[in-house]
Amino acid sequence: WNAEYGQETGDANAADKAKGNVAEGWIGWNMKSGKNNHRFYARIGMASGDDDPTDTDPKQFVPMFGDFHNRLGHGDFFQLSGNSTGLGGAVGALSGNLGIQGTGVGWNGMFGDRHEVGAEYWSFKTDKK
Repeated sequence: WNAEYGQETGDANAADKAKGNVAEGWIGWNMKSGKNNHRFYARIGMASGDDDPTDTDPKQFVPMFGDFHNRLGHGDFFQLSGNSTGLGGAVGALSGNLGIQGTGVGWNGMFGDRHEVGAEYWSFKTDKK
């Protein structure tokens, strides 16, 4: 298992205060027999979005580094970020201000020293209604 949480605070600029959140969690079970190893797991990741882009409290999470690539596999076209998901459906005030939540389940099998197969199912949604 693994759990991580991050929070951003401080001054985004002279007028705006940063208040973003990000979280990630994993739980899984490994089963090994000889050189074969199977792993079943569940994962969750979330990044806060900004509920009111016109105020001086941006609540979206802004990642400083793209460190989630190795964690989301092929699902990382949605970065855990509240301002770069591009979700919102409108240019301007709503554009990119919706956060994201992703849950996933998967299986990964390693056979011998050279073969690995796996599958994941992800479900993504915004954190704003």
